[in-house]
Amino acid sequence: MRSATPRDWIRFFVRDDEYALPLDVVAEVTVSPRPRLIPLISSDVAGVINVNGEPLPALDGGVLLRNRPSPGGRRALVLHRETLRVGLMVDSVSRIEARRDLSRCPPAEPPPGAWPVSGLIRWHSADGGRLGLLDPDALLGRVGDLLTRQAQHTQEERESWPNAF
Repeated sequence: MRSATPRDWIRFFVRDDEYALPLDVVAEVTVSPRPRLIPLISSDVAGVINVNGEPLPALDGGVLLRNRPSPGGRRALVLHRETLRVGLMVDSVSRIEARRDLSRCPPAEPPPGAWPVSGLIRWHSADGGRLGLLDPDALLGRVGDLLTRQAQHTQEERESWPNAF
């Protein structure tokens, strides 16, 4: 995930961990409304939020990044890439980091209990703390995997007879 030139980042917290995501994949930041149910998806994982009249799937940042629900989720980062738009529920947004190459910061150890998701997070020391740099492609891929895997798993649990169709 090395970047050749400085770029703009958005920094945010999920639980006690700070993360940064390239700003070009974030369409907007909004106060997170309470997510509504998505059929076949656990409400601990995701729901649907209304952002300016548009229903968007929204995932709990704690589940996505730490594999456990976050009690916060006060802000939603609306992520977009081509035709995909999804909300990422985070505890707070700390700041915009303008024109900086955060990938050049010294590497850091993952926080205790970090959930290893290959290629998703690279930990660095930045500004006196630990910062997880997120790969936007891996993040959006994990979003799709998590939503489809949850729905498939729930559907399989509910089918008590062989599916002949």
